[in-house]
Amino acid sequence: MITFENATKVFADGTTAVEGLSLKVEAGTLTVFVGPSGCGKTTSMRMVNKMVAPTSGRILVGGRDIAGLPAVPHRLGIGYVIQHGGLLPHRTVLDNVAQVLRLRGLRKRVARARAHEAIERVRLRPELIDRYPAQLSGGQQQRVGVARALAADPPILLMDEPFSAVDPVVREELQLEMLRIQSELRKTIILVTHDIDEALRLGDRIAVFAPGGAVQQYADPETVLTRPANAHVHALVGRDQGYRSLAFASADAIPTLPLGPVLAGRIRVGEAWELEVDENGRASAWIDRRGARRAPGSQVPPGGSLRAALEAILTSPAPYGIRGDGSGRPTALIEAADVYRALALRNGSLR
Repeated sequence: MITFENATKVFADGTTAVEGLSLKVEAGTLTVFVGPSGCGKTTSMRMVNKMVAPTSGRILVGGRDIAGLPAVPHRLGIGYVIQHGGLLPHRTVLDNVAQVLRLRGLRKRVARARAHEAIERVRLRPELIDRYPAQLSGGQQQRVGVARALAADPPILLMDEPFSAVDPVVREELQLEMLRIQSELRKTIILVTHDIDEALRLGDRIAVFAPGGAVQQYADPETVLTRPANAHVHALVGRDQGYRSLAFASADAIPTLPLGPVLAGRIRVGEAWELEVDENGRASAWIDRRGARRAPGSQVPPGGSLRAALEAILTSPAPYGIRGDGSGRPTALIEAADVYRALALRNGSLR
């Protein structure tokens, strides 16, 4: 557990970055700090690994006040992920991931073996391990950053805007990967973002910060969305509130259509469409009867929400959405009419 007890940070120029922060991050949960730039969310997170010292108040980790702990050993026991991965440009992927393990005194061979395990966990392609950061895409760099943070198996993971520097499609993929990893490892995670949709998708609990560093609400995502504590929180979540609330409604009851066989890399769908898949079985394009290739749209992951189903329909050029396995591989199809029927049934149940 991480506990903030009336933590305040005032910088040398008199700026109050964090004011009277008091909250508990329960062990094994993912807590999101969300708010506009300059509201103290990153400063608050960095107090946990002693990169910022509070002006007053206390930070406790596992019930222990960290003020008296040596900074470097304390930091080595906490995973840290930042924008762009924060990778060392002159080291390979494998040696970047092994870095913290080496700093903790592990022999090179052992550290590299553990690094291999972390790379497999984040599903980075094995042929990339000998490449350098400049040879990777933004999404691949972020996967390496997450692998490095997990390599030493720390109980706590701090993530500072980890997915903000990648495009929306890659961001969604990385968010799903983060949820998968967290379901397996149950780390205690603080993730900082300015994106309320990311907060609602990932967080077990959300702390909403306002300029001046004061937390306006600390609650589970559904409560933040449906019962905002004040005008500031309402302004953050109020736009598209109805659409966002679909994230808390299951899509499991929507009927599915089975997929046909893959022939020459394509699956026939109805009379007018084919779904193209790559060599790994991932959907790569819809192809219409004229042979035009169109982007495949988003997918409904296992256990996905009604919002994910609607998004899959709206982003698809075909009258079908794709249900996937969470890694881009299609498993079934859904039809627009069935999604709209599920929306109507939900709206009726709320009245």
